[in-house]
Amino acid sequence: MQWLTLCALISSAVASYPMLGWDAYRRFDMFTLRPGEITKQFSSYDRTNGNNDGGYGTYSCLYNSTDGRCVIADAKGPGEIASIWFTYDNDSVVPIGDIRIELDSHLVLQHDLQRLVDGDIGAPFLWPLIGNTNDTNGGNVIKVPIPYTKSMIISTLHNPHYYHVVYRELPADANVNIFDPDDSALDALDTARRFGVVDPKCRSRVSSCPYSSRGTRSESHTFTVDSGHSSQVATISGSGVVTQLQLRVPKILGAPHVEDDGRAYGQGGWSSATFKLDPRNTQCQLTRRLDSTVGHQRAAVSIDGKNAGEWPDSGPSNNATWADQILELNPELTAGKRTINVKNTFVASDLDLNEFFYALHCKVNVSSDWELMDLLNVGPNNPHDEATHEYEISGQTWSGVRHYLYEGKRLEQATRSLHLISDLYLRLTFDGKTTVDGPIGSFFGSALGKFAVRSLMLSIDTLGENGAFTSWWPMPFNNSVAVELVNQAGEPVQGSIDIKWAPWSAPPAPWGYFATQHHHAETKTGVLWNFLSETGRGVACGATQAFRGAILPPNNTLDFLEGDLKVWTNRGGKTGPFDQATMLGTGTEDFYESGWYFTDAQDGTYGSTAVPFAMPLTGMEAHEFRELNCIGECVEASRLMLADSMNFDDGISFNIEHGPENNDVNANYETTAFYYHARD
Repeated sequence: MQWLTLCALISSAVASYPMLGWDAYRRFDMFTLRPGEITKQFSSYDRTNGNNDGGYGTYSCLYNSTDGRCVIADAKGPGEIASIWFTYDNDSVVPIGDIRIELDSHLVLQHDLQRLVDGDIGAPFLWPLIGNTNDTNGGNVIKVPIPYTKSMIISTLHNPHYYHVVYRELPADANVNIFDPDDSALDALDTARRFGVVDPKCRSRVSSCPYSSRGTRSESHTFTVDSGHSSQVATISGSGVVTQLQLRVPKILGAPHVEDDGRAYGQGGWSSATFKLDPRNTQCQLTRRLDSTVGHQRAAVSIDGKNAGEWPDSGPSNNATWADQILELNPELTAGKRTINVKNTFVASDLDLNEFFYALHCKVNVSSDWELMDLLNVGPNNPHDEATHEYEISGQTWSGVRHYLYEGKRLEQATRSLHLISDLYLRLTFDGKTTVDGPIGSFFGSALGKFAVRSLMLSIDTLGENGAFTSWWPMPFNNSVAVELVNQAGEPVQGSIDIKWAPWSAPPAPWGYFATQHHHAETKTGVLWNFLSETGRGVACGATQAFRGAILPPNNTLDFLEGDLKVWTNRGGKTGPFDQATMLGTGTEDFYESGWYFTDAQDGTYGSTAVPFAMPLTGMEAHEFRELNCIGECVEASRLMLADSMNFDDGISFNIEHGPENNDVNANYETTAFYYHARD
């Protein structure tokens, strides 16, 4: 690595400015307001407000440096580089060459961009705080927070075409510690790698969450909500922060159609991987997804070298269907352990033994629900996930992508219960004011159905009949919290809800209440789609979005994705002139840090939207093409903004276009925006 030593420049003082540097992945105090701060974005957007947003590199260079480099970001004063995104080809950024980052007039990083996003240069630039086109379906991301005290300049060797650099412009008196390239931040990387499985605010499953020295409290409630009624299912009195909200509705099964990539091995072959779990476990089970078009698959399973049983015969081959197998593990093989190594060894098959997805669930006491402990996505789109789980395969015979249905009960019940995702509303009231009121699907990140969600703040477990919907957004309150469910589904709904919260005695000031805005409608020609419109003070932290397109071939079915991000802050919640926006983007999938209409780089075909991907702060959770309730082509995506969250002192208007010219391609959009809002 071509680092220059910055020891003399790094202050020994402890940074106190909220959400700055690695605190974004350590303190999670995004509810703390940041007066005087503005989040801005450099990007390759078309300066004429057209659709030439980087394809020819026309507007990509702010200017060329004296040595001929393309400068893509240049800012003065204290601040932080919060997020960097590129796309060039759908499977490569090699033509861009290297990237150079200068802070306070000192060179901090200069390295080949492809190697950087591949994770080849080492900590702290490791997955999942970096990602390449395999990780994001066409995008390349750098999510390492990089603070500076006086200035920053980012340049590339060659014109990068499409890019975004999100940065925070801090008040002049902000206490800032400049980025230390020698700080590997392994604890922050470990937190990021547990995304979608463990509360990121807790150091481990058995530790207390932050905000209180008095530990975390838990409440569990069952409920029945009749059709057309609402029910207050939980209340909390006191002062503190809700750290986890977990909902289970057994009627809602995982969506029956899934796109996934995987691998297979033949006779004499095997695979192995390491999984993390809670040492307090009393019973564990392992779930495997398989392609059942290959009949009579059998494999022996061992845990840490000891016999754990066998995946049973999968039966005769089926026509284009998925199947899940569950293996109950002897408690003696897992008790007291924080990790286990699972080895699967080929026994028999009509062809080979395939694997796409593994999930480890455990109970921490006899009466508890099954809790998701760890999961592994196998396949060529997931090399970093495989490496993190120490995945190995011997005798590989195949790798690729499959798009199948689950048949039987899962198909029938999931189809019947699909409306519950939209018709069961979650309503949260903090200190007497309701700030969250929207359908559970959109809130947890999957409005199209119960598709798997895996992010730092949201999770949906689609396995089994009681897979949980989980939120880890911190939700502060002074006096009380009320959790209410509103049933518009036309049938009674039963389930359970678990809440964890940490009491506090001295909340930080100033801070905002957790809130959402949910919108669901047909887009309108010539009108921006609004994620969030709010007045006063607050911090915006991202959104989930479902795109329900009705365009059919031979037309381009996803042309609404040509719409660009447009954000105005500190205008009383109103929009303004195009060139006065604080953030301007280059395309809808680009905002979600993917690329080329969410192209699967393994397929290599432009617009071949395929395998869903998951990263801590961004993901594509689902893709449908004329299936179930999707008329044309539909996509589910999310972007959470932590280091790059958008502070506003006088309102925000957070929007995205639909279509390349004047919002001219319409679709059905559903969004939930997440933010914190002060009660002035």
